[in-house]
Amino acid sequence: MSHLLFGFPSVVCLLFWSLPLVVSGFNLDTDRAAVRSGPEGSFFGFSVAMHRTPEGRKVLLVGAPRANWTHAPDLERPGALYQCPLDEHNCSQVVVDTEGSRTGTKRMVEIKYRDNKNNMWLGATVRTHQGRVVVCGPMWKNAYFRRYTILNGICYEMDASLETDTVQKRMPCLGDQPTTVSHPLGHQINEGGDYTYGKCQAGLAAVYTQNGSQLVLGAPGGYDWTGTLSTYTGSYQTVGHPETWDPWPEGGAVKQPHDSYIGFSLAAGKFFGDGVEYIAAGAPRHQHRGAVVFFQETEGSSGALEPTNTLKGTQLASGFGYSMVALDLIKDGVTDLLVGAPVYMDKGVGGAVYLYSTRDKSPLQLMTMLTGPPASQFGLSLSSAGDLNGDGFTDIAVGAPNEGGGAVYIYHGSRNGLNNHYAQRISAEEVGLPNLSSFGWSLLGDVDVDDNRWPDLIVGSYGTDSVHILQSRPLVPYQVNASLSLDPPTPDPDVRCDLGGKNYTCLKLKLEFLYSGPGAADSYVDLDYTVEADSPRDQLGLERRLFFPNQSSTYKAQAPLRVYLKHVKSKTITVYVKDKFEDITARVPIILEFSIFRARRRSQFPPVEDSGVLPAVDDYPLLQSNTAHIYVNLTGGCMCRNVRIKKSDDCFHCPGERSTLQFIEDQSLTPPGAQQGDIVRMQPQRVALDLRPGSRVSFDLQVRRLEDYPIDLYYLLDMSKSMQEFRDELTKLGKHLARKLSEKTESFRLGLGAFVEKPVDPFAFTAFYFDKKKGQMVYKLEEPCAGCVGPYIFKNVLPLTNQTDRLGEVVRFQKNSSNADLPEGVLDGMLQATVCQGPIGWRKQATRLLLVATDAGFHYAGDGKLAGLVTPNDGRCHVGSDGNFIKDAVNQDFPSVAQLKGLLEEHNTMSIFAVTQRSLHIYEELSQLLEGSTAKLLANDSSNLLDLVSDAYEELTSRIRLLTKNVPQGVDLSITAKCPHQPNGTASSECHPVLLGETVTFTITAEVDPSKCLSAPEVSTVTIQPVGYNEYLTIDLHISCTTCLCQSPEKPCSCEATSAHSGESAILAWLSEYYWVAAVLGAMLLVTAVLVFTLLGMRCRDKQPRMDEAMALANEIEMNGHVTTTYSRQQQGGLEGTQANEYVPEGAFATASPSTPLELEETIPLFLQDILIDRERVFLEAVIGKGFFGLVFKGKLKSGEGKDEMDVAVKTLKHASNSDELEAFLGEGIMMKDFNHPNVLTLIGVCMAADEPPLVILPFMAHGDLATFLRDPDKTLTRRDLLTFGRDIARGMAYLSDLKFVHRDLAARNCMLDDTLTVKVADFGLSRDIYEREYYSSGDKRAKLPVKWMAIESLTDGIYSTKTDVWSYGVVLWEIWTRGVIPYPDVDNMDVTEYLLQGRRLRKPRHCQEALYQTMLRCWSSEPEDRPTFSELVAEMEAILSRTSSDLTPDDHVLMQQPAVYVNIPNGRTNSLW
Repeated sequence: MSHLLFGFPSVVCLLFWSLPLVVSGFNLDTDRAAVRSGPEGSFFGFSVAMHRTPEGRKVLLVGAPRANWTHAPDLERPGALYQCPLDEHNCSQVVVDTEGSRTGTKRMVEIKYRDNKNNMWLGATVRTHQGRVVVCGPMWKNAYFRRYTILNGICYEMDASLETDTVQKRMPCLGDQPTTVSHPLGHQINEGGDYTYGKCQAGLAAVYTQNGSQLVLGAPGGYDWTGTLSTYTGSYQTVGHPETWDPWPEGGAVKQPHDSYIGFSLAAGKFFGDGVEYIAAGAPRHQHRGAVVFFQETEGSSGALEPTNTLKGTQLASGFGYSMVALDLIKDGVTDLLVGAPVYMDKGVGGAVYLYSTRDKSPLQLMTMLTGPPASQFGLSLSSAGDLNGDGFTDIAVGAPNEGGGAVYIYHGSRNGLNNHYAQRISAEEVGLPNLSSFGWSLLGDVDVDDNRWPDLIVGSYGTDSVHILQSRPLVPYQVNASLSLDPPTPDPDVRCDLGGKNYTCLKLKLEFLYSGPGAADSYVDLDYTVEADSPRDQLGLERRLFFPNQSSTYKAQAPLRVYLKHVKSKTITVYVKDKFEDITARVPIILEFSIFRARRRSQFPPVEDSGVLPAVDDYPLLQSNTAHIYVNLTGGCMCRNVRIKKSDDCFHCPGERSTLQFIEDQSLTPPGAQQGDIVRMQPQRVALDLRPGSRVSFDLQVRRLEDYPIDLYYLLDMSKSMQEFRDELTKLGKHLARKLSEKTESFRLGLGAFVEKPVDPFAFTAFYFDKKKGQMVYKLEEPCAGCVGPYIFKNVLPLTNQTDRLGEVVRFQKNSSNADLPEGVLDGMLQATVCQGPIGWRKQATRLLLVATDAGFHYAGDGKLAGLVTPNDGRCHVGSDGNFIKDAVNQDFPSVAQLKGLLEEHNTMSIFAVTQRSLHIYEELSQLLEGSTAKLLANDSSNLLDLVSDAYEELTSRIRLLTKNVPQGVDLSITAKCPHQPNGTASSECHPVLLGETVTFTITAEVDPSKCLSAPEVSTVTIQPVGYNEYLTIDLHISCTTCLCQSPEKPCSCEATSAHSGESAILAWLSEYYWVAAVLGAMLLVTAVLVFTLLGMRCRDKQPRMDEAMALANEIEMNGHVTTTYSRQQQGGLEGTQANEYVPEGAFATASPSTPLELEETIPLFLQDILIDRERVFLEAVIGKGFFGLVFKGKLKSGEGKDEMDVAVKTLKHASNSDELEAFLGEGIMMKDFNHPNVLTLIGVCMAADEPPLVILPFMAHGDLATFLRDPDKTLTRRDLLTFGRDIARGMAYLSDLKFVHRDLAARNCMLDDTLTVKVADFGLSRDIYEREYYSSGDKRAKLPVKWMAIESLTDGIYSTKTDVWSYGVVLWEIWTRGVIPYPDVDNMDVTEYLLQGRRLRKPRHCQEALYQTMLRCWSSEPEDRPTFSELVAEMEAILSRTSSDLTPDDHVLMQQPAVYVNIPNGRTNSLW
């Protein structure tokens, strides 16, 4: 594979199966999925498990938590467990309890309870292990106490027979330990009246330890929803009382935070490489970010657990820890951990999965992060999938049940983690049942249902009460490798072939198949194959340019091709090139697909029988590899806008290739003070862009902040009892607020909404209590406290009105409410207030402000599972005509932050959070995720509410920020802002502050990436909208990949094709792109370079200092092996203080041939005159850097008067060079001439003489290059130092990317440190040979590739862009945090591409913050559009830096000493740590 990539001979047997063009289905058979179904509305499929009866019969166990019992029909939907034999179609209930609700006594201690089995959600959890089966109902209630209905949860455990008489009840929350004064575990309610166990919901999660000796039950509601675990030790018959972990230990030990939901999910394994088994407990609400808490059995105990480590999530409300699964990815005996965060959000992302692993006894670290589509709940369910592809590594299945009807993703494992690209995506539509929903809610993999030794997958879909059994089609125990080659390797227009009486340019395409594997010498395989040429053209509606003898661009095998074992079978097909076609695209693919001949298509499969017998998939095996491809590059004689065409005359301007702009709607902005009629705050309103590759188009968008613009302010108040004081203050607000905001506008309206919580257990009180005043029992759900009303989701109390005095009146009559837990239904209330446009009365032309006041945190998507609310929130208005929330919609889950964010943006609503000190940090984080939001501290007495609203309004409306939506892949849309108080335009989509009446001009620039033109949609609509504005710009986008027309009546031209294998083209493209940078100015340099050198030589010949001793010293250094690579004053290798002599004898350097003498001022372009320095002003001192081609000297530069001098670095060539090399060398320096940024190295000047190479004069960097600085063990560096380095580089690169400058070689070695330790991005070509081992040479010493810093698309396709620089930046961050380790120390340069294509990435450096490592991973996304921009990276780095203490930490002390581990390792390997 590596031979391909780096351009070895082109006519070879090329293996392409590891580089498919698209991800296709793998071996899980979706054509013949077997289905098992349950009663309608039973939620059959909510959980699944595999079980083997004592007779050896395999049965599928399925949980249906909303099912009715067939043997006790009087109960209301208690839930049930079903057993489904694999050889039968029907399923039957497993009877785990023969009694209805009753009063009983708990064994071992006298604790009385009364069963309430109604709606107990039996079947929510099902687990099996070594003949043991447990099924749980986490909503089982104890109704014994008249004041409380206690949500304890219950589990039933039984043996392999599934007989009722073997069932044992597991009721840990009743308190199986004796009651003591200090620790009243036996009590339902503790002495303070809190629910010690009362809402614990035991059994929401369950896990057996690996040896089966313990059953652990998760109880996420215990201890005020902190969560707890209960452990049963022994067999199901001999088990004793459970050991329950106390998260609030006495004696000063650290308590776990409230509302963490510890035990929401569970996994067991040997996670830390010490041979000890741990319990991992998911806590998706832990500090609002989620966490996984690891537990170890207390020494000398019988199942008692104690926490040891905590793995924390990084994003607010992502649900980190919602799901988990333990697996051994590389089968080394150490357990890896998968953690799901199904409501993780990012641009184009909805849900994430994290793989954590311990390797070589290192701490648990993140290996891979996977993400799914928006709103898909990717990661809600997880499972090991076994070794599906037979490579020896465990694969995984990830559920995304909210992606349409649901989907399941299969990812293959590898030694270094999981491949980032899924191997198979199975959608609800693909399995064939109509109206399937929630497909992928539950998963069970690594089970062999048909005993063919290949792992199968079970998928549950509770929304349609079904379970699908997906069998693995076996992979044949042999391998067929395919290759493609072209003859001639370069298509020649003189090589012609006849077809149908016409003559075409042609090529011979050779297919070769090699069959290898076990078997006799006469073994063979029959193959079917298809060859497709130029298929991407179909997406554009364009004619294909290559075709086969059948006059089609598709060639199908006429008969099976028989290939014998260890023999190569060849097939040659003629490929014809059309004589005339309208456009040229650089890469034309030819794709080969092949399969075993007897494998049939879906329509040929025999139908699935209704008997329930599983299909015989063994009859339809698959090949592990079944594709190959090659590219034909259509290029030719002369360049015309990056498209090569051949013609007899000179190149002409290709017609029709420029991008064009048309204004469709262009109403003028409303003048300040004019508010009549339709108000226009942005111009234009609609444009049409016709984009062509290589041609960008720009236009201005103006946005005005108008004076006296209407304001709608809707106050959304938390009506919990604790907010009584804030409610009282609100009665005074209306009149004063109207007066305050009248300074901003004359049109102000005010409204009021209220929220509390979902009125369901466990979030609300559902018990009864005796009201002494009334003398009767009161239902808490209706009256949770004296004088209170029952909790509700949302109430529209006062629609928006200009009668602001009414606010005080309606508030005065509102009653408080109460709920059971601390978090409130804030997001529910905000969603309703946002989407209920009519009932609320939002005006179209008004600034919409939603003022949210609360003293508590918020529930978010996923929390609803505790109450059985698993239907995703539909995001619709559910407010009736009376202003109350419609009860029928109560059964939906809470909204996610991503969902609310989208709705706020859709309805142009900005949010102000007025919150107390306890919750301020939560809402500050939330406001960072929601565009147009801010969080402010509300005083305890609400006295600052008026100023708070006024200040927040000004903060939000004075910030104009543009949001872009629906930008297609392959289109680069950049924005430059010209802010009123910042005269120079900056690459930003935001201006702040913008005063009333001021206008911001944004310059929008659009261009299509030529390399992605074919993948971009031909027609699309892009919108650009200021946050909070109801107006937006619509861009009608048309993309045409016809980059050059080949027809011209005046100058006809003919197109010819040349071929290049993908590996060679990567090298050529890299070189072409690199030297193109020098050609930014090189169009003029190309003509004048030789003249300039000659003329300057004539002028400076008698004035130049000499360099012979300097060169001699350099050669001596080269012989002795002493080389230093920094610009530091303190040099290594004995260079300190060594001076080079001043003069060099004539002829020491070879020169270019002199040209005809001309006057200097008349021949040198003006841009060169600005940077020329007289040679006599430059004095060279010590050699501070050298390589095979060049040198870097420390030097002195005298001022023009000769009085002052400054330290400089002088870069020059060492050996004789031709004019092309001199041009490229000089171009690298001249590129920096116009750079002006504190984090970018600038050019001082250039000096050129006829008999020596040019000198490029640069600022002297006192601390040299960053790579060497980091590797110095004597340098003391803290976490803040390293973060500052990363921040500086991001700032510099953001500046360069704004200039459309692509660096192509960003690395620590190319970043310099000045005397203040400020990092400056530089680009020294010398680094390619100074840092010899950090580059790969393809035979030409100048063609050096920094492969370990290059993005995937650069390595495979030779593509370079700002996004490839972002990839390199992620590698630089990794370099910084490893103190200069060369990336991928154990991977050879030749193998880097294969390593990355398998989804592998650099591991998290020790002591690197998780947030920073997540930033690195985003930089290394396989899809460039998924990578952040440099502006976003600057913001992320500054945010991380702001959260990092300036005080020294234990990590800092480790970092200070860390370089000693990495320095002077001869082979670049760091096995001890990486």
